[in-house]
Amino acid sequence: MATKPPDRATLRKVSNLDDDIEASLREEIREDEDRARDEAGLDELPRADHAPEDDAREDYERAIPRLTGEVRPIATLGRVLAGLLGLSALTSLAQIWSNLLHIEFLELLRVGATVSNLAAEANDERVLLLTFLQLGIILVSAFTFLFWVRRAYGNLAAFHYQRQHGVGWSIGAWFVPFLNLYRPFTIVKEIYCASNPQRRIGDTVPLQAPFVMYAWWTSIMLSRGVTRFEAKMDFDTLPQMLAATRFAYVSYSVGALAAVLAAVVVYQTTQRQAALIRRLSSTAPPTTF
Repeated sequence: MATKPPDRATLRKVSNLDDDIEASLREEIREDEDRARDEAGLDELPRADHAPEDDAREDYERAIPRLTGEVRPIATLGRVLAGLLGLSALTSLAQIWSNLLHIEFLELLRVGATVSNLAAEANDERVLLLTFLQLGIILVSAFTFLFWVRRAYGNLAAFHYQRQHGVGWSIGAWFVPFLNLYRPFTIVKEIYCASNPQRRIGDTVPLQAPFVMYAWWTSIMLSRGVTRFEAKMDFDTLPQMLAATRFAYVSYSVGALAAVLAAVVVYQTTQRQAALIRRLSSTAPPTTF
């Protein structure tokens, strides 16, 4: 027995019934929202597609969630360099002690006292040993510093930051006359400021360095001036040798201060950049806000 298909009037009634049910459901949903809004004391409920969690996620995405290029590890290199600079400061202090003994030796010669050949040889050997030791440590520290500053400056490109100079200037600026009076300092300051681990995308990077960095560069400039003045002193006579040896106290003291301040600058800058690298290396957004 064949079933008779529904006529148009029946279909129209069914369609109207569906519309009535949908309208009734919408009205119930609207009443529920109004009741929830009144209970919460809100003018408007949050939209489902823009919940408070989405705002927190947008803030996270703006806070530099990932690296934009290759970075080279900096933490171990920075610690090694800080250690070398500390060792350089210790050798400067050892030179001050050696200088005191050398002045006593020269004073004996000045007053005509008898000095044995053994004592003279021991004095010369001590002076030469400490001089070559300090020179070696200074050279290794300088090479490591240049390697460190180039790596740290090169890493800035991966931190959503546009460097003010080419990476090559991080080394070359130290060897260009007049330019080496300020450019190396501005590059190190730029590294420190751009490595702020709390920096966010779009934020202006204020190039404001801490006091210790200005003190470090001042000691560098002072050390250069003292070294040049010392190089022009004569050693032809015994009084001249005594004067130059006494002035060496100033040279070694300034050198020790510069090395200590440099170690602090390197350590602080390395810690900041290493923290920023660790933060940006974790690309997955947090699950809770």
